[in-house]
Amino acid sequence: MSSLPKGAQVPNLFLARPDGTSLELHDLWKREHCLLILVKHPHHDLGAFISHFQDQAKLFTWLNTRLLVVFPRREAVLSPWPAPGFPACLHSDVLPQGLEWDQAYVISKNRTLFEQYPDLRELSVAKLEKDLLYWEAGHCLP
Repeated sequence: MSSLPKGAQVPNLFLARPDGTSLELHDLWKREHCLLILVKHPHHDLGAFISHFQDQAKLFTWLNTRLLVVFPRREAVLSPWPAPGFPACLHSDVLPQGLEWDQAYVISKNRTLFEQYPDLRELSVAKLEKDLLYWEAGHCLP
């Protein structure tokens, strides 16, 4: 599977939540950015990142960014879930072309990829904040 280049349109995903509700990426576009984390093999550092994102929720609300952590099956979801404000999602189908498990994608509200984190252990709230601020600054210039 090939990786999406920056600026490429991100394909839609249909996601289910463990509580039975659903969400698709198209629902977010034109309204908010999205940090999409696709997790096949969860690890401790990821739980710490998700918890830190939850702690910084005001910042990411201000940056108009939603966290979507997606697992291929219910058994893979971290327990206890570290971010009650951002419920885990499930996607058991094959991922669309360009998306890969155990990677994170920052998707703009314009539906384009503006950052990719191929190693989830390197994902940090500070780096994400910086990337989002640079994107916003670049789109505010005439």
